[in-house]
Amino acid sequence: MGRKIVVAILFLFIATSLFSNDSPLEIEGYYKSVDSRKGFTTSIIAVYLYKGTLYGRVIVAFDEKDGSLVDTYKNPTKRIDKLATKPLVSEIDLFWGHELDKEIYTGGFVIDPRTGYKFKSDIWLENGKLVLKGKFGPFGVRQLFYPATEADLPKGVSFPPLNSFIPNPLD
Repeated sequence: MGRKIVVAILFLFIATSLFSNDSPLEIEGYYKSVDSRKGFTTSIIAVYLYKGTLYGRVIVAFDEKDGSLVDTYKNPTKRIDKLATKPLVSEIDLFWGHELDKEIYTGGFVIDPRTGYKFKSDIWLENGKLVLKGKFGPFGVRQLFYPATEADLPKGVSFPPLNSFIPNPLD
């Protein structure tokens, strides 16, 4: 009897591990950042793999003060003014170069569009949320992104196919 329980528990553990939503291989998709104090969405990003490397690009940007629509990939106008080339936010990858190492995508970079600063970063899934950790020496800042749905998009905007993205990092 005790052996059957051990086998059942082992089976459940293996099945849970195999079918977990937090598999690093299922990281591709659409995520949103949410202002934790005000409760509205500030951006929607597309997270995609290209030749085994992870990238992320803003497809919709909202005003960080009031949540109003600022920019979409369909009609890009918002630029990163802090960078010399002043690229459009939705035409460059805000994080890039991450390679899978066990269950974390490491070795990549993220750019802060407000300041134009580039940081080393790691990315992983945690309880269904995408975690991006920008690193500055021994310090780090975590940004959480929640799964985005069609309902999060502005009227007239749909998710672009993930396989339509070609990397455009700021290297």
